[in-house]
Amino acid sequence: MRYKSANEYYRSVFGQKIYRLALDAGCTCPNRDGTLGYGGCIFCSGSGSGEFAADRNLPIKEQLLQAKEKVAGKCSSGRYIAYFQNFSNTYGDEDVLKQKYEEAVSDPEVVGISIATRPDAIISFQSSKNGSWGYFSAYIAFIFGSMSQTALMTMLSG
Repeated sequence: MRYKSANEYYRSVFGQKIYRLALDAGCTCPNRDGTLGYGGCIFCSGSGSGEFAADRNLPIKEQLLQAKEKVAGKCSSGRYIAYFQNFSNTYGDEDVLKQKYEEAVSDPEVVGISIATRPDAIISFQSSKNGSWGYFSAYIAFIFGSMSQTALMTMLSG
């Protein structure tokens, strides 16, 4: 089986490059907050590998606007991937994260979502409420194009 990169996939669907917009959900990491350790790990820089993300104190809509301005010179398509980049973006309150993800994908120019995280933070996200993979697997389906934005929003609101 041949591997198809996200870039190849989005080019085949939209006929052009789709740019990621670096966002900050305000999360931390178990290797920083004392749960597993302090100071981080080898995967992130001191800022959580989110040097290009907008200010975490801004609402997601504002972060999207700032990020679009940063790539405006390179991207004229008006289609983007919301990229939650800093730290572990499933390591937090599920309701708060769900609201932030929903805010990002409700932007009509967002055609995908990418959520940077750690494998052990997916497990904690999965077990934090009811042991269901529901929301997270819906985002995975949306990322890989097997679910439309409308279907994702319908599922998340219901």
